Amino acid sequence: MKNILFAFVVLAFISSGCNEIMPTIPEPGSITSDRVILVEEFTGVGCQNCPGGSAELENLLSIYPDNLIAVTIHAGFFASEVQWHPDQKFDFRTAVGNSLVDDYFGGAPFAYPSATVNREKTQTGSFFIPLTQWPASISAELEEGSNVDLKMERTYDATTRTLEVEVDILAKLPEDARISVIITESGIIDYQKDLNAPGDGWIENYVHKHILRDMITPFDGEVISPTGIDLTQSVKKSFSTVLSSEFVAENCEVIVFVHRNTSDSKEVLQAIEMHVVE
Repeated sequence: MKNILFAFVVLAFISSGCNEIMPTIPEPGSITSDRVILVEEFTGVGCQNCPGGSAELENLLSIYPDNLIAVTIHAGFFASEVQWHPDQKFDFRTAVGNSLVDDYFGGAPFAYPSATVNREKTQTGSFFIPLTQWPASISAELEEGSNVDLKMERTYDATTRTLEVEVDILAKLPEDARISVIITESGIIDYQKDLNAPGDGWIENYVHKHILRDMITPFDGEVISPTGIDLTQSVKKSFSTVLSSEFVAENCEVIVFVHRNTSDSKEVLQAIEMHVVE
């Protein structure tokens, strides 16, 4: 059954990637948008097509270094096994990642790799966008700009591994607006299935990046203000967490974003990220 489902998902990926849309490379300094886009990539160690998605994500990050934030979430079918390879060292799955897929986005992507871009829905009502549509979706979001001024300060105590995050929000926001705080980690070396890898198709020293490690807030965010806020007031939020001993703090990022949370919209309005350790 697993082989049949695997073949089905691979075929779905191939069919969605026949007409690749290449992004237009902006000239240095030509991007004037103040909006920062959140891209949540859905992947798995057992997904042989996903390294191609990760490579494209790195390409897009290099194109939009100041306007793009990436989170890689191991959830869904290709993250359903604890160990896809017998020598795999890490389990990248998280309870919050599963909650995002199952409870927030309404189920796993139809094809891999897929991503959400600012959690905008497609014309079909899905949050998940195939690889070929990532550049166009990011470009469209940048054109809209942002009316949210988001600032962050953080302190990290290496002895206690305590991370303190202070956020300042200045915006006109409805009462459903929420704030989410995510911890990601890069530079994790482990096995990954790859369609283009020689031999048995496994890369032993694959570098996993932007891995969702934890959320300080609930998976669906924390209410900013039960009555909403307007441009005459600044709202401050404080968060604290103790990093797991499994995380390499020097390779971690803290990501904060403001988003809607209704049955019709979960749009990310603005995002910001910082290194946990300078």
